Amino acid sequence: MRLQPFIAEDSWLIRLITNHIGYFLFAIPVAILFIISKKSAYKR
Repeated sequence: MRLQPFIAEDSWLIRLITNHIGYFLFAIPVAILFIISKKSAYKR
């Protein structure tokens, strides 16, 4: 019965990874928009 804690640890790891993927998916478009806004500000 050593399988149960393994599954619990895996689900914790998977949750951590998915949380980080969510942060990246949120951060990348924000960073792109920030860069675009900075470039457009320089053009003005």
